[in-house]
Amino acid sequence: MICDYLSSVEGRKRSFKDDKRYGEIWSKRFAGHTLDEVTPAELDKIRTERLAASPAPASHKERPRKAVSPATVNRGEFAFLKHVYNVAIRDGKTASNPVAKLRMLRESSRRVRYLSDEEEERLMRALPTDADRQRVTVLLHTGFRRSELLGLHWNNVDFKAGVLTISRSKNGDTRHVPMTTIVRTILGRLPRPLDAAALVFPNSEGNRDLRWAKKIVPVQRYAHLSPSHRRTAIERLVTRQVMAEPTKAAGAE
Repeated sequence: MICDYLSSVEGRKRSFKDDKRYGEIWSKRFAGHTLDEVTPAELDKIRTERLAASPAPASHKERPRKAVSPATVNRGEFAFLKHVYNVAIRDGKTASNPVAKLRMLRESSRRVRYLSDEEEERLMRALPTDADRQRVTVLLHTGFRRSELLGLHWNNVDFKAGVLTISRSKNGDTRHVPMTTIVRTILGRLPRPLDAAALVFPNSEGNRDLRWAKKIVPVQRYAHLSPSHRRTAIERLVTRQVMAEPTKAAGAE
């Protein structure tokens, strides 16, 4: 069933790479089982195991299993398996969904963490190159996910409107992010190729700079507009609106 499902969605789902990985996990775990032989009790046991880290392995060839969060369990391989069962029910291959009989794990709400001005200064001093500082600055001023930053193309940059466009965000929607003056300045100084589809922050081969993406994992946790940045942006919009009012009034007269 998993193989049939993956074959039916290959090339049509953005999450196919993750689905394939989840499918391999479940295919290995339930090798030789039929759909009806998988029970909610067995799935609950597996889920508990996923929440706990494994002890240190006896052999260096074995790798310890890291504990994962409830959110990862809910939205990862268990969400995939639940969907596969729903498709199987739709196609008349089974009558019930054992995953649907499990209660979703409670996910802890994480407090949004902002960098203070002092922390931001220390972070910038710790970065080794100007290029690193530029990328992190854009990340902090836009709140981009790392995939969005590294996948940003020049045709997503509209200097005239002052907007960066994420064509397909994580939830599948198009998202528009206003550029701060600092972001506009950084992007305006970068070399811009003739190819509008070129990446804004590529590696030396012109592809996504995945090596640098290892560097920004800790920063991603704090990649939100700080209150001071947000306040400055709002004040700029208000000032622009106030200055436009006399012009509108003069036009009306």
